[in-house]
Amino acid sequence: MANVINVKKVKTVTVIDPDSKLPVDVVIIKLETGGMMGIDESFLANTDEPVYSCFDKGVMLDVDDV
Repeated sequence: MANVINVKKVKTVTVIDPDSKLPVDVVIIKLETGGMMGIDESFLANTDEPVYSCFDKGVMLDVDDV
């Protein structure tokens, strides 16, 4: 299992947050391992924390170019 998985941006979609009822931009990414997942775009823009794969426990994603 890789320590870091590379990703590619697929597209950004706007969804309604079920708690705040406000629109949220979610970036859809394709993992080099095959899966796709969505991440809150403002989270990515405002954090230096590592982002982990929801499919591979403990494996970070390379989201620098997203």
